[in-house]
Amino acid sequence: MIALATVFAGLAVFISGMNTMSRGLQSAAGGGLRRTLERATRRRATGLMLGTTLGFLIQSSAGSVMLVGFISAGLLTLAQAIPVVLGINIGTTLSMILISFRLGDACWAAIAAGVLIKALRPQSRAGAIGLALFGFGLIFLGLTIMSDAIRPYRADLAPLLQLADGTTVAGMLGGVLVATLVTAVIQSSGAVIGMVFALIAAGVITNLEQAWPIIIGANVGTCATALLGSIGAGGAARRSALAHLLFNLFSAAAGIAAAPLIYRTIPLLRPVAPGAAADLVRQALIQQCAIANAVKMIVTALAALPFTPLLATAVTRLTPRGAPLRTPSLLDTDLLGHPEDALQAALLELSRLCGICRDSIHRQARLYLAPDAHRHAAIRADEAVLDTLKLAMHDYLNTLAAHPLSRRQGILLALLYTDIDHLERIGDHIARMAELSRVQGRQPAARFIPETLDAFLDLNRKACTVLTRLQQALAADTDTRTAAAEAVITARDRYMEAASRQRTRIAADLSSGQSTPAAVLYRNTYLSHLNRIVKHAKVLAQDARDQDFHIKPSKLGRGE
Repeated sequence: MIALATVFAGLAVFISGMNTMSRGLQSAAGGGLRRTLERATRRRATGLMLGTTLGFLIQSSAGSVMLVGFISAGLLTLAQAIPVVLGINIGTTLSMILISFRLGDACWAAIAAGVLIKALRPQSRAGAIGLALFGFGLIFLGLTIMSDAIRPYRADLAPLLQLADGTTVAGMLGGVLVATLVTAVIQSSGAVIGMVFALIAAGVITNLEQAWPIIIGANVGTCATALLGSIGAGGAARRSALAHLLFNLFSAAAGIAAAPLIYRTIPLLRPVAPGAAADLVRQALIQQCAIANAVKMIVTALAALPFTPLLATAVTRLTPRGAPLRTPSLLDTDLLGHPEDALQAALLELSRLCGICRDSIHRQARLYLAPDAHRHAAIRADEAVLDTLKLAMHDYLNTLAAHPLSRRQGILLALLYTDIDHLERIGDHIARMAELSRVQGRQPAARFIPETLDAFLDLNRKACTVLTRLQQALAADTDTRTAAAEAVITARDRYMEAASRQRTRIAADLSSGQSTPAAVLYRNTYLSHLNRIVKHAKVLAQDARDQDFHIKPSKLGRGE
């Protein structure tokens, strides 16, 4: 029992190390990785190479979730995303080759160096690299803990591992299925393959034939993370997750079919000298497993790359037609050399984001009536989209700020930079309201009476109208934007009148006993969130009325 607990502790350290290393490398890359991903997917080969880099840095599970986020936000199309998906799978296998080297003895040095660098330079890129180094050390510490805990019981475990026999059809399929299920639960193919490495180091797995079914299953099981991440997201995000699954099923089928060839050729790529010590033989087997995994993924990805349009078509047909597609992002990097056009694109992108907020608050109306897991997930997905687009907008405007700008263009850029923050906060308030609705649904004493429901549905409609008017104002041309912004202020004033009446009604209902204290608490909290939503919308409308908040049509397309 103690040994089992130690194995799980080692696995936890390993997974923590992978996550920590991924966070550190992402922070070290900064916004540059995000900007590169947005514009380097116009060609399949470039998308594949970029995906390989992404998978190497942050592993397939995290990379796939990040990609789903980009597709949900409209920053990537499905056709652009599929080559990146293929590359992410390749990059993950290449990172496992790095992990396959015998670096356990250096784990404490890496941990100590990472902690020291992070402590000395906490907010710098060096600090992010220190965090990655710390996670790198944890990975090998976890492998060492697992292999040391397993080693005394290798004789007992050996018969169980015989069930994953890659030389028979039943053993191959059984091993793949079990590994797929385990990986789906853990949501990390790297963790399962790391466990294979630990079993080899402990002497439990003694040949490639035993490890191969588990490695194949780990590649398929990791798709669960992207599938879960696409729940509630737009149709394109779900199609990306499905494309990831279909490719890994194809890769798994190829790996199974080519198993005899792999068993013969991979040992030739990493031979073992006759009479070598047992530790060296085990280390060579670990590296053979990592190489075999990488070779399988590279070959199948390159084979699938020319057929990505067909895969996109197949995935689209397999996905229900009712799944909504997100409008593509308007942040075109080609416009950055034309400041006026780039500012126009950013302004229209702001309007698009306002539409996402409007759709999200419209979904919230149904949650006053009863909990709805699908709508709740959709609102959470909208919040994640807004978070992603806020970062994308900031990166876009930061890049634009490096170009020569006029005084008016600089002021408009600064206003847009802060306005996206207001929209992102609107999304946060809607998400909190959705979570509030989910909790309220579990408390019968907190439910609203019909009159209260009608009042909040009316408030929600008025807040939705404010956001609709705001979206129109942001998309309006220069001549009509001021009038459209005034319409936002008018809609906001109508909302505030209704909110004031509701505030008075809350106090009266509590005094008369028509509303329970629990229901009053929820009414006050909902009202507070709605008030903040329209307050942020008012700030945006006031910006839109600013004399510098306009585009000069005469300068569009002229690079000025």
